[in-house]
Amino acid sequence: MSVTTATIKSNLSEYCQYSPEANTIIAVMSPAAGALINGEVFTFSVVRKSATNWPDPYKAVMTKTVITNAQDIASNTVTCTFQLGVDDIDRDGISRAISGTYDLVVSNATGMTCSKSIRIVLVTVAEMRRDWCFGAALRSSEVLLPRFQPKKITGVTITEVAQDTPPGLRTLALTCVLHVASSTGAISGTVLTTTGTTTGKWEVGQVLSGGTVMAGTVITAILTGAGGAGTYTVSQSQTVASATISGTAPPTWTIGWDNGAQVPVVTGVAEQHMLMDDANSQYIIAEITSSLLPTQTISEKILISFAEMSDAMIARRIEMSAASVENSIGFSLEPTYYTSIPKYQNMSQEKHHQSLYWDRVGRPADYVTPVDAMAWPQFRLPYQWCIKLHKLYGFHSTDKIITVDEKWWDTTVDRMTGYVTLIPSLQSMSQWQIYMTPWITPWYLGRNVQSFWQYEATFGLPDLRSGDRASVREWISRVAASSILLEAGRAYQGGVGSESTGRDGLSNSRSFNPGGPYASTIQAHQQWVQLEGPKIRTKLSGVLMGMLGNS
Repeated sequence: MSVTTATIKSNLSEYCQYSPEANTIIAVMSPAAGALINGEVFTFSVVRKSATNWPDPYKAVMTKTVITNAQDIASNTVTCTFQLGVDDIDRDGISRAISGTYDLVVSNATGMTCSKSIRIVLVTVAEMRRDWCFGAALRSSEVLLPRFQPKKITGVTITEVAQDTPPGLRTLALTCVLHVASSTGAISGTVLTTTGTTTGKWEVGQVLSGGTVMAGTVITAILTGAGGAGTYTVSQSQTVASATISGTAPPTWTIGWDNGAQVPVVTGVAEQHMLMDDANSQYIIAEITSSLLPTQTISEKILISFAEMSDAMIARRIEMSAASVENSIGFSLEPTYYTSIPKYQNMSQEKHHQSLYWDRVGRPADYVTPVDAMAWPQFRLPYQWCIKLHKLYGFHSTDKIITVDEKWWDTTVDRMTGYVTLIPSLQSMSQWQIYMTPWITPWYLGRNVQSFWQYEATFGLPDLRSGDRASVREWISRVAASSILLEAGRAYQGGVGSESTGRDGLSNSRSFNPGGPYASTIQAHQQWVQLEGPKIRTKLSGVLMGMLGNS
């Protein structure tokens, strides 16, 4: 038999090809016990998230095939490893796993598929915390919150903790009362008579079932019974012979904090509750959704500590900093696939070419008539750092009139400036594909043609590993660290530079600094950016050349 269901896990959730501890994706698939067979083939892939600019046939960035063996069967797992910067290199030598969210997917020949979301980044959150925030706690001196929300007592979210609560472990206790009963009984008219031993307790509001009891019959009043054998009024008149009758009503709960008084939970809606501790001196505010609460009495230890900046927030700051640096530097920081003629969803495919996939939509380039009529055609692409020009066309308005063979530019694209000179090799002299005679017009009438050159190309820095390119990661990291530490500093009372709490949780000491606890670190990062940023930009941008030609 083949695997029909499985789960997939990865060693990390965030990866970076420039970080030794985060540049290898380890995917582990776990099927149902005993489902693996020797020799079964599984395909592991890292694919882009579904989007209109990356349809299914083009989403895969890395793919490997794994054939199961005896060791896999013994462990009931199948493992596959991808190394960033190695396994994502395409036939042009370009690393395609750029920053973004991807799916880690495993499938087999029978159609079984499972996936897990991962992120690929330029700087990981772990690296940011360790290397650029220098281990700063990134926590608030004023906001206390649970380190983790309740896991056992589902349906409870602690949204506020009294600020004079000493950090440490506290107990959240939930008491559940199940309103159920069962015994031998009979109904005559609107009176239920129960006899014998009662399991549970008969109560008003219980819905009855069993025997020939009419659906929706409810106990409305207690007559002679007191929860056990006796008589009770029911909502519908009927005759039911002696049988085992059961009654059920929704459970009710009470909840308490740190050995304090139990508070009844409001049922039916999500409601906020204030819970006091045993001394009535500290409190928490909890939002409780009764429909999600456990139907048993349970308690759970909750760790109260100073609120910390989340990994998700730090990741967003890194992402925004990368965008800021890219804006400042003026070109893509990673190999990015551009097209100037995209085919959007639901757009009909024209008789001439449109790109089916892309990372970004770029501007076309103008044809500029050269001053020297005998010169080879030249133009500059709209973006710097052209790693690879994949396809090139000449358009007259909306009509494609020329397809240029790759051999015309194979060695004549200046990578840094994006300057292209079309010089054919001998074998490609006659390989211009001409679609209509107007292509001759630009060369012989001496007029420039706007948006003439349409293309598909990869722009961006090839990698950020060496020399000035490696400094780009430092630039991103320092910009992000400044933003993160500035935000973290706001979580302290004005002027607080540091704070310590005694082991007994009672003694506190604070020092004051007008700039906040991270002022010196922020200043160092900002000075580096101001000094080194322009140098990096100049070294990587070079001197841009313009185009001279006839008007």
